[in-house]
Amino acid sequence: CAAVRGLRRAACGQRCDLRLDLLEQVEVDFAARQFASLGIAGGRVVDLACGTGAFLSRFARYGFAAEGIDASEAMLERARALVRAQGLAIPFSCQDMRHFTVSNPADALVCLHDSFNYLLSDAELVQTLGRIREALRPGGAALFDLSTRSNIRDNF
Repeated sequence: CAAVRGLRRAACGQRCDLRLDLLEQVEVDFAARQFASLGIAGGRVVDLACGTGAFLSRFARYGFAAEGIDASEAMLERARALVRAQGLAIPFSCQDMRHFTVSNPADALVCLHDSFNYLLSDAELVQTLGRIREALRPGGAALFDLSTRSNIRDNF
């Protein structure tokens, strides 16, 4: 019946939201530990390709001053609403990761959820890595993830 299907979808949505929430916390915990192992505990972190900003408030709880950058204004609007609802003041800017700039060098930068996979050529990857290097203070660190061809083939 339609009502039962609706309840199943609602329950699955709640479970999926909880799983995503847990995964995001695990990723930020991992990033914060990695940065701490490099002597970066707190300071300024940039979330490149931040999307809806889910990681930013978590980094703020670790004592980082967070900043979000994304190429989609629609995603940034969702990110702004999320951090406002949590009572945080996190700056955002709409920029392409291949050309982004920051006003002050960051201690750390993350680019998560396979955002590097949106770069379509080696030249774009090199260009983005150069922008990341310029965005970090001396001794700063970047952490990113990406999906490999075998991961995409086997899991998507």
